This record gives sequence, C-alpha cells and structure tokens, in this order.
Amino acid sequence: MGVAIGAASGLAALAFYQLLNAVAGIATAALGGAASTGDLGLVLSEIGSPPILAPLVILGGALVSSVIVYRLSPEAEGHGTDAAVKAFHRRAAQIPFKTGIVKAVASSILVGTGGSGGVEGPSVQIGASIGSTIARMLRLRIEDRRIALVAGMSGALSALFHAPLGSTFFAAEVLYKRDLEVQALVPAFISSITAYTLATIAGYEPPSPGWR
Repeated sequence: MGVAIGAASGLAALAFYQLLNAVAGIATAALGGAASTGDLGLVLSEIGSPPILAPLVILGGALVSSVIVYRLSPEAEGHGTDAAVKAFHRRAAQIPFKTGIVKAVASSILVGTGGSGGVEGPSVQIGASIGSTIARMLRLRIEDRRIALVAGMSGALSALFHAPLGSTFFAAEVLYKRDLEVQALVPAFISSITAYTLATIAGYEPPSPGWR
C-alpha cells in the first residue's frame, strides 16, 4: 500500500507543480515578461510590469481560485495542511478525490498569478486525498485509512521537496501537538521513498526554499 500511495501521490504532486508552472508562465507573459516553464518564482518579482495591470492579475487569480473552490469543493479552502489534519481526526480520514483536484487547480491559479501562498499546504492536501481515496477503494478500516492518509501526505511532500525522511516525520507529527503517529512511520517512509524515486527519475528539481 505504501508503494501504491507513494507512486500515486508523487505523480499527483508533480502534476500540480507542472500546472502551477504553466499558470505562472502564462501570468508572466500576460504581464509582459518571457513565459518560462523552468522557474516557479513569483512572477511579479522578475518583471517590471505596469503598476495597474499587476494588481488586476493578482486579484483576478484570487477571484477565479475562490470561485472554483466555493462552487466545486469548499473543503479545498485554506492552507491545506489544516484540512488534512481535520480529516484525520474528525472525518474518519476521508477526503474526496475531487477535493484534491480542486485544490490543485485553485492553488495553481492563486499562486501562479502572484497570490500569497506556496506549494507545501496544497501538496499535503492533494497527497492526503490520494491516500484517502486508495484506502476507500480497498475498503480499509478507519485505522488503516488514517495511515494511508499520512502516507499520501508524506509521498506528495517527498516528491516536491526531495526529502523522504523529513517528509515522513512531518506527516506523522503534524497531526498532533505533542505526539507522533508511530504506526504510520513505516508506510509513510515507503511512500516517501517511492515518490522521491519517481520524481528523481522524471528529472524533477525541487522549488526554491522561498516557495515552501
């Protein structure tokens, strides 16, 4: 299960990254810069765009992102990590697959057009939705669904940031204030290694620390 979740969550995280990259390139081109798929830096920090057009692009991106979330999946609002933690404790580790898709699209538009945010939170919720979906497909009991959710979180983070061990412990301990989901450590680590391996084979390079 750890391998399957790691592969799925890693690929989902990379797809999210590519979508965000594409939106950033389009926003850069719209503001008069050179569209590039090799840089996820803030589009407004690299080009001298007109002072009126830039706020319109940011506002437009935020508005479109908000409408998508409100109309299609309100569970996708917010940072992303908090929603995953809430699902783990209060919703029997259930996050609809649609929520992960909406989160990826909305976050790509928001961040790619210069809005305030990063890739860590969205990737956590995307990975959690993958783990939760696979667990539901296999009809696992609630304890195992929680482990699958943690494995999905760690897999997505590991794929994006090339940090298998750090992603494992982050996913296992972000759920509590002073505790650790020990039972999820091994599956989460297997998921992280799998996702990291796939990302490396794909030639992916992690984003700069400023996007975390």
